[in-house]
Parts: sequence; structure tokens; C-alpha cells
Amino acid sequence: VVDNPLTLVVQEAAKPPRKLPPRTKISTVFDAHAGGLLILGASGAGKTTLLLELARELLDRAEHDAAHPIPVVFNLPSWALHPLPIAEWLIDELNGSYGVSRKVAREWVTSEEILPLLDGLDEVSAEQREACAKAINTFRSEHGLLPMAVCSRAGEYQTLTSRLRLPTAVV
Repeated sequence: VVDNPLTLVVQEAAKPPRKLPPRTKISTVFDAHAGGLLILGASGAGKTTLLLELARELLDRAEHDAAHPIPVVFNLPSWALHPLPIAEWLIDELNGSYGVSRKVAREWVTSEEILPLLDGLDEVSAEQREACAKAINTFRSEHGLLPMAVCSRAGEYQTLTSRLRLPTAVV
């Protein structure tokens, strides 16, 4: 019934926010900004839907290009149950949530064969959200060329003193 119910605003580092043209694909934004994207919005605004749309588009690419990392959606609230370095947590999640053997999961993470799509930073407890953001930044510093996206409600993200080291945000 609707063409594109979302009006997206992109915020690049050191630039003023700007509206995206209607029907802009989230993968286009992702590609244009070195594969690092923060998706922000209010509760129920469609952040997870946008992340899943990005996952679907990136999966299509991975199916046609064996060199493309495989996009995998991870739910950040599970990180708070056992806070680990993000690489170790990804291995645990691939094993526990997706049934990938630990050996294969470790190989995929180490060789950057997966593209992490992290959902729910805002759902990590307030006491652990700052540590989670720092863990993501540490992972980014160790795997800086690996594309990734992170979703969070804007209000909870704004309370963080550590900003994620991602080049672009979509609101």
C-alpha cells in the first residue's frame, strides 16, 4: 500500500544531516560509506526492518560473489549475558544461535568471512551499554576494513559517552 514509508536522514561525520531521496536502498547508503553504518530511530520506527532489508540485499551479493562476506544478524542483548570481546561473542553466537561449529565460526570471524549486523544496542542494559559500545569499537579497530552495521534507539544511543566508530548514521 505504501511505496517507502520511511523518510531517512543520513548523518556523515563532520557534515550536516541530509534527507535521502525517496526509495534510496539502504545498501546504497551502506556502500557509499565504506560499509560502516549506524541505524538510529525511535521505538517502532523500523530500525530492525531496515537492518533486515540490508541483510537481504547483502545476502544476494554473497550468493553471487564467493569473496563477499556473509551478512549475519546478531542480537546485542545476548552480549550482556556474557560480556566478551566482540570477536569471541560472534563465535559463541554463530555456534549457539546458528549451529555453526566453533572451529568453523572461529575461522569465519578470524578471516573476516562474516559481515556483522548488530541489532539492539539500546536493549543492552544501561549499565553495560557503554562497555558494549567500547567492545564494538575495539572490534572495529582490530577489523577496521570489515563492513558492519549497528542498530539502536536514538535516545539510548545519545546517552553513551563513547560514540561508535562508524562513518555514517541513518536516522
